[in-house]
Amino acid sequence: MTDTFPSVYQEWKQQKSKGNTKGFVACNARATNEFKEKESLAYVVNRFMNPYEKKFFSVRGIEVNEDMYALSEFIQWIWRSRIRKGKAINLYIPSKRMRSILEEYLLNDM
Repeated sequence: MTDTFPSVYQEWKQQKSKGNTKGFVACNARATNEFKEKESLAYVVNRFMNPYEKKFFSVRGIEVNEDMYALSEFIQWIWRSRIRKGKAINLYIPSKRMRSILEEYLLNDM
């Protein structure tokens, strides 16, 4: 069992791979304790709202803040790890946008 869990889109998880795919977690994973011992995380997704869902709100005059949406999804994903037990984690975020969103949130700049 590995202590890592990279994020992926659910469709990618279904594809066959020669590498280790048992640790992959969908970027929208919810309500699971399956990964509560994971220490190292790689969030390789630059999250945006589904354009059809965004349009649903916009035609009704509701503005959606995509950065806040991405932050919410990201925090929920991080919470699947051992951080929920107050333990330290390693977090790799290659997307400059996602990294900046999290940093701004942690510095109370949002």
